[in-house]
Amino acid sequence: MSNLGASLELPRIGYCDHFTLEKRYVCKDGTALNCQVDMSVLRSNEGNPIHFISQILDISERKKYESSVNEAQRMSE
Repeated sequence: MSNLGASLELPRIGYCDHFTLEKRYVCKDGTALNCQVDMSVLRSNEGNPIHFISQILDISERKKYESSVNEAQRMSE
């Protein structure tokens, strides 16, 4: 099971109501897309999950910047 698949089980079984994770997707053309996935669960009055609300944010540029900063720090040491 993928990280995302395993993470989706946590709110479904009542372990948490929200999570955020970073995931790397590979497009059909072979390019990589780094994403931040935010997911929340909306529950009924009885506590049963009735809706999952998710947002996927492209963080590829941020990851490139973080990588270049880390490389510059390594080179300055």
